[in-house]
Amino acid sequence: MMTTTKTDDVTAEEDDLFGQLFEDFDLYVEDMRGPTVTLLKEEVHQYFLPKHLATELYDMLKCTHAIFEHFGIPYWLTGGSMIGYMRHGGIIPWDDDIDICCFMEDKERIFSEEVQEAFRLNNVNVIEDQTFNIVSQTLFKIFRSTAKSKAVKSGRVPYPFIDIFFMRGLDKHQNSIRFLSGGNENHWISPGELYPIKQINFGPVVANAPSDPVPQLDRGYGKDWVERGQIHTNDHVTKQGRGGPCQIFDVTPFLDVSAEYDPDKITNQVKLPGIRLS
Repeated sequence: MMTTTKTDDVTAEEDDLFGQLFEDFDLYVEDMRGPTVTLLKEEVHQYFLPKHLATELYDMLKCTHAIFEHFGIPYWLTGGSMIGYMRHGGIIPWDDDIDICCFMEDKERIFSEEVQEAFRLNNVNVIEDQTFNIVSQTLFKIFRSTAKSKAVKSGRVPYPFIDIFFMRGLDKHQNSIRFLSGGNENHWISPGELYPIKQINFGPVVANAPSDPVPQLDRGYGKDWVERGQIHTNDHVTKQGRGGPCQIFDVTPFLDVSAEYDPDKITNQVKLPGIRLS
C-alpha cells in the first residue's frame, strides 16, 4: 500500500482563492437541501450530454489511464464521476466532464517531458487550470489538442476536459487524505477507503477508483446522492451559466443509464513512448 507524507508549497493567496472556489461548490451542493426547483423525468433529458462529447471524454480517460499506469502515477475517479460509476456505471447522463484525483507529489512527474510526450502522442494536452484566467497550481485540466470550445470560467482551457484535483499526502494526525486547496473539507478520504485502489469498468473504458468510495460520497454530497440528481448551474457544453435555483430530481428512472457514446470512435490502442504498436 502506498502512503505519502510529502506536501508541496502553495501560496496563501492561491490557497485562499481556490479554497473559495471549493467553498462555493460546497454551498452549491448544500443548495440541494434548500430552495430548489424539481424537474420531471421528461425535463431532465434536455440536459443530457451530447453523444460526441461523452465519446471524447471516455477516449481521453482511456488515454490518461494507460499513460498514468505506464508511468506508475496513482490516480482515481472522484466527485461526480465516482457517483456516475456507482449509480450509472459511467458518466452521469447530464454531467459534462470527468473528475480524477492525483497526489501533489506527482505533479512534477505529470509535467515531465516523457509523460507530456506520451499525452502528445495521443493528441492530448495537460495544463494548469486557468479558471478566471488565474493559473492554478492545485487543479489541472486534460483536453484534446484539437478542441476549440472554451467553457465558461475556464479561461483558455478548451472543452471537453478532465479535471485533475490534487491531494495532499496522508495526514497521520487525522488519518485522512485531503484536497490541497482550502474548502472542500467534507470530501476527504481515509487510507482505508482509498486503498487498495482498484480498476473498474467505467462505461466503455477501464479506470481507477477508491476501494470503498461510499463514505466519502456520503460526507461530501449527503447520503441522498443515491436517489437525488442535480443539474449544474454552469454548463460547460453551452458555455453559459444557467442561473436560478438548483434543479433536482429523482434519479430512479435513470439508474444504470449512463451518457451515450460511440464505441467506434474510442481509441483501440493508446500510443506509449518506446512501445511499438502491432
